[in-house]
Amino acid sequence: MPEGVGRAFQRMIGRKEPEEKEGRRGISLLMNPVRRRLFEYLCIRPCSHLSDISKALEVSPNTAKWHLNKLREGELVVSKVSGRRTLYYPAGLVSQDTLGVFELLSEERMRKVYVHLVDNPGSTQSDLAKSMRISSQTATRSTQKLEQLGLASKIQDGIYTRYFPTDILKKKREGNFTRQKTFQKNILKKLDGEGLKPKIVRRASVSLIVEISLGAEKSILNVSTDPFATVLA
Repeated sequence: MPEGVGRAFQRMIGRKEPEEKEGRRGISLLMNPVRRRLFEYLCIRPCSHLSDISKALEVSPNTAKWHLNKLREGELVVSKVSGRRTLYYPAGLVSQDTLGVFELLSEERMRKVYVHLVDNPGSTQSDLAKSMRISSQTATRSTQKLEQLGLASKIQDGIYTRYFPTDILKKKREGNFTRQKTFQKNILKKLDGEGLKPKIVRRASVSLIVEISLGAEKSILNVSTDPFATVLA
C-alpha cells in the first residue's frame, strides 16, 4: 500500500460521523460509522483479532466486539477461533486455503519478519535477530512458521542457513482476482438490499468506493478488495 494510502486510512478511521439512523428495513449495518470502519479495516487486514482491531480503530474491545457480532449476524463478516483468539475477516473476500497466511501475517511481529526477508533475501536467523532486535528464539520460531506456510524457503550456504521469501503471495493474489469481482458484486447487492441506494464513485479490481444513503444521510464506503496488496503495509 502506498504511504499516502496508509495515512489517508488513518485519517479516515479517526473522523467523527453521525450515529446510525433507522430506516424502513431497520438499522442499516453499514450506515453505522463504527461498523463501516470495522468492515473497511478488515478488508485491508483480514484475519485480524479483537485487540488489534480495537487499537487500530481507537474503540474499546467491547464496542468493537459488539459491532463485529452485528456484522457477523448480517453475514458481512466471518469469525474463526484460533487458539485463544477469535479472528475476523470479510465474508467471501479470501478463500479458505489462504486464511492461514492472513492469520500469520496479521501478527505484527510476523509481518515485520516477513517484510524484512522480502527486503533482505538471504538473511540468516542471526541477521533477523540483530536487525530487528528480537531474540534468537523468536527469530527461529518466526522463520519456522513462515516455512510451514510456504512463505519462506531456506538454503544451506556453508555453515549458514539463509532464508528467502517465496512467490506464494503473488500466486495466491493472482488466483484471487475472480473472487474479488464476486465480492464487489455481493457488496453492491447487499447495500441495495438494505435500501441504501449504492452509487459507485470509483470501481477497480483492487478497490470499490460507493456512496450510500438513507433518507437525507449520505456516507462513503471505501473498501479494498485486494488484501494481498495491503496486508504487508
